[in-house]
Amino acid sequence: MYRELFYWTLQKLRRRPLTALPVVAAFLFSLLLSPGVSGEGLGAWAYRLLGLGFSYLAWKAFPAPENHNYLGRFAGWLMLLAAAVTAFGRIWFGIVYLPVSISILLAVLAMASYWGAPTYAARLLPGAWVLIDVVPRQLFYNAFLSYPLRYLSVVVTQQLLALCSVSAKISETDIIVRGKVIQITAACSGIEQLEAMLLLGFLLVMFLHRSMWIRICHYLLILPAVIFANALRLAATALLYLRFGDAVFRNEMHSFLGFAMVLTALGVFYLAGGIFEEDGLENSPSVHEKPQKEEPPHA
Repeated sequence: MYRELFYWTLQKLRRRPLTALPVVAAFLFSLLLSPGVSGEGLGAWAYRLLGLGFSYLAWKAFPAPENHNYLGRFAGWLMLLAAAVTAFGRIWFGIVYLPVSISILLAVLAMASYWGAPTYAARLLPGAWVLIDVVPRQLFYNAFLSYPLRYLSVVVTQQLLALCSVSAKISETDIIVRGKVIQITAACSGIEQLEAMLLLGFLLVMFLHRSMWIRICHYLLILPAVIFANALRLAATALLYLRFGDAVFRNEMHSFLGFAMVLTALGVFYLAGGIFEEDGLENSPSVHEKPQKEEPPHA
């Protein structure tokens, strides 16, 4: 199956190389826009692989472009014009809140529409956005998501401790257990584990399901799985802290609990996929699996 998919990919690349150019450009920009900042971390490479996965699915699902693709070319020129407006607006008018990645993203989508179709550009948007905008601004998105993840994890942790007959109070993102305050910092928000789970979850849903809608619905359960697993880790940390004191916060124990959290989140996410197996939709063809002149093999 995967050998057929590999040869089909090479065949499509030889016949229509320009349709793959937006994917290549997006990946190259993800490398050029973030050297020495966040682009060298493992989280950035997880995002890059995730963006490549999304982009490949968009390219794989896109049928052969028509010979006279006037609508796609017109939409491509419009998006290229929007890219120029955002770029020059940042330079000439000092609109600093417009990141340069937005202009590059519009230019890449313009390429996809011009050499493909507007539908191809729309399907490519998630993967290109991850590659061009999320990777260079990874620190921004991490800071943006850190507090909500911490707060939700602390709320769930309080309920888990109550199940263990341990009374706990919360103060913003701090847990107060028997008069002792445990500060939940950004490092304990689960954001690093979420980066890994986004990639692992993508690979898992692609392996488990054939229907694209089932894949999307299952993939959306990553965030609840990460929050629940992180709450379990925080509850275990609180209980161990009551028993062993500050020794639980050593780097070795902290790393072990973080690794255990990823395994727990992955297990919870895998088990949650069972709720989609009873509706009989996992064997139905997805949107991009409709019969075509050049039907790609299933992955």
